[in-house]
Amino acid sequence: RAFAARLLADAANDDARINLAYRLAYARSPTANEQAEAIAFLHDQGKRVDGKAQSADPQAVQSPNPDAHSAALVDFCHAIFNTSEFLYID
Repeated sequence: RAFAARLLADAANDDARINLAYRLAYARSPTANEQAEAIAFLHDQGKRVDGKAQSADPQAVQSPNPDAHSAALVDFCHAIFNTSEFLYID
C-alpha cells in the first residue's frame, strides 16, 4: 500500500506511475509490452474491484471509482514485487 501511495503522490497518471514503479523496483523502464499489459491490468482490475462490467474502451484506464482504481494500483504493486526479476539470490 505504501508503494502504491508513493506512486499516486509522485506521478500524475497511470503511464507515469507504471514507469516510476518499474524504475523504483527494477531500476529500468518498462518495455512497450509491459507498459501495455500494466495499463490493461489496472483497467481490468479496477473494474473487478468496482464490481462493474468491463468497458469496451481499453483506453479508459481510470475506474469511475477512485477507491477501486487505488486498490487496483495496490494489486499492481503486489505483482511487481512478486516477479522473479525483483528477487535477489546470493
